[in-house]
Amino acid sequence: MREHFFNNRRSKWKEKKASATDGLWFLGCVLAGIGIGGIGNIQPSMLAQVFGRYDYASASRVVNTVVGFIRVTSFAIIGITLNLTGSFDRAYIILLAVTVVSFGLAYHIDDTCIGRQ
Repeated sequence: MREHFFNNRRSKWKEKKASATDGLWFLGCVLAGIGIGGIGNIQPSMLAQVFGRYDYASASRVVNTVVGFIRVTSFAIIGITLNLTGSFDRAYIILLAVTVVSFGLAYHIDDTCIGRQ
């Protein structure tokens, strides 16, 4: 499939334009990999830092429930906006707003330990 897409594109576009888009694809994949690579470790390390090792399990149950709920509702938001508007544009705007809010909330987390060490 990949070969068909790239060969078909190369036959329609000029070689210079096709090579430039190949470079952009590669750059996007590298940047996405860098961004996603450490995201799985952020939540447990933040929980351990704020709640300590003894209260980690209790805090993790609550936080994982909230994160799971938000993750599930994102699929519902995408589906509902696709049915209402016929495109994904509004869904991406809504999820982008949720992402910006979550960045703001994460930035304002007080990292002093409130749990037992």
